[in-house]
Amino acid sequence: MENKPVIKQYDENLWSDLHDSLTMPIEPTLSLLEALHFRLTYIMNSLSEKDLEKKFIHPENRNEFALKEIIATYPWRGNHHLPHVTELKKRDNW
Repeated sequence: MENKPVIKQYDENLWSDLHDSLTMPIEPTLSLLEALHFRLTYIMNSLSEKDLEKKFIHPENRNEFALKEIIATYPWRGNHHLPHVTELKKRDNW
């Protein structure tokens, strides 16, 4: 196992401009996201204290983060981004 791996960065704007993101119904994506969150929650609940101390390096700023730091921010990020989705949904009459 790598010690402090550098995680993979991606360009969110390029991702959102893909053909499927622009043309297909949102429901399959929401289903995938729900399944992903279920799986991540299951995995996170199984981590030991030692696992939670493991670190990785973010490529954008080269900062080190412990898994427990990122897990602690996960609910905030979801709650922060949810209004973006719900407002877009209302605007576009989904």
